[in-house]
Amino acid sequence: MRLAASMLGLASALAACDVGVGPQNGPLRLTVTVARSVIAVGDTTTVTATLRNLGADSVTLTGGVCQIRPLPYVAAEASREIIYPKGGDWICIEVLTRLTLAPGAEERRTLVVTGAAPPVPLDMAVPLGRGEYRIYAVLNSPEFPLRAESVLLTVR
Repeated sequence: MRLAASMLGLASALAACDVGVGPQNGPLRLTVTVARSVIAVGDTTTVTATLRNLGADSVTLTGGVCQIRPLPYVAAEASREIIYPKGGDWICIEVLTRLTLAPGAEERRTLVVTGAAPPVPLDMAVPLGRGEYRIYAVLNSPEFPLRAESVLLTVR
């Protein structure tokens, strides 16, 4: 429970700014890309959070699932309120896991976003109403805490 509360605090603090949590000069890079930065209601686009090992050696991350995988967030541009995941942060179980990235290897997390008008569709895509959104990703690893630079998505 303390981990979830601290992660919620971290995510809220990060939503208000656009800076990295940790050094971006280490072996790992965290980036976010969006296939189309402007979509209309009814359209979809894909967001990809990529954790890449740019170093010459393998890097092993250990911790819970929310500590070793890139976690995507969507925040409303005007209010900075986190829209996705619902409730403002990921709910994770504490199962010790490992992720090893060889040199040049990457771990990706893909999110499908749809421009939605009420009523919200019940498919697997993240529904966003008309407006502007900041999308970013966080790596909550104790060894390599990172936050990707955010990208702007507009739903018209």
